[in-house]
Amino acid sequence: MPIFIGGTQINDIRIGSTEINSVWVGGTQVWVRSLIDPETGWNDTSGISTSEEGMNPTNGVTMTQDATLKVTISGSSSGQFNFAAMDVRNSSSSNWPVSGGSPHKWGYQGLSFGTQKTINVYAGNVIRFYGWIAQSGTGIDVTATIRDGSDNSVIDTVTIDHFDSVSGSSSCFLADSMVMLEDLTSKRIADMQPGDMVIGDSGVINEVVQLRVQEQTERMIFNINGLQTTESHPIKTSEGWKAISPESAMAIHPEMTITQLAVGDSLTRVNAQGVEYADEVTSITSEILDVQVYNLNVSGSDTPDITGNDTYVVDNVVVHNK
Repeated sequence: MPIFIGGTQINDIRIGSTEINSVWVGGTQVWVRSLIDPETGWNDTSGISTSEEGMNPTNGVTMTQDATLKVTISGSSSGQFNFAAMDVRNSSSSNWPVSGGSPHKWGYQGLSFGTQKTINVYAGNVIRFYGWIAQSGTGIDVTATIRDGSDNSVIDTVTIDHFDSVSGSSSCFLADSMVMLEDLTSKRIADMQPGDMVIGDSGVINEVVQLRVQEQTERMIFNINGLQTTESHPIKTSEGWKAISPESAMAIHPEMTITQLAVGDSLTRVNAQGVEYADEVTSITSEILDVQVYNLNVSGSDTPDITGNDTYVVDNVVVHNK
């Protein structure tokens, strides 16, 4: 709550040369020097993870009072974010929200640099930033600028770090994801073997050529109506092939046209009788997990001696291979 003398807002209070950081009237705090607790820091490690993904998932700053924040993320290169997000938890003792859940979380996924977001926060809330950009070979310095929504003054800047591409950006699934076999039974993807026969798009039967396993590391895993996957896996929808990050998906599959997957799209699912049907996407959430991930190469364009169409069904959703 700002202090005014007449129409002039008081932004600095001192006794002699000593700064006064807060003013109270009775038991009510009516002014603080900063909206954030200077004893905490969301940038203690400069947002650097060991793999330079730019993720800083643990540090946060505590709000000292209710406020409206305006946040702008900028970068040293033109283009779009793969993902950049801000989380808010209720207090320093509470847990970070489940991705996409209360009290609040939003992302810059697919938005251009310079897009400003506005968010209301409350005294005691803790805020963190994290993110990445999948632009292989292009170094990008990412900065979040946080402004006080009441007067547009800069509160702080956060360096999310310099990085080239997200670790483990290949398109994959978790070990317990279930792959539909030719006989309509299912098998864990981690247990699949070359020679297994699987159902693909339009009921085509494809042969597993290779099981691909990525090393265990921290990854952002997205949950799309129960399908857990990395950001670059092509997923069949009623509108064609889509992915959380079409840019990184097309870097792996340059021969394909892949567009942005969003809430409201319709996944192509396969029921227990092998019949395809449309399932509207009602939820896309994400979380950071320390996991191994798996993918299949099935028969198709790169196996001229084995017929197939490069697709399989995982957790009842039609997806592209490798």
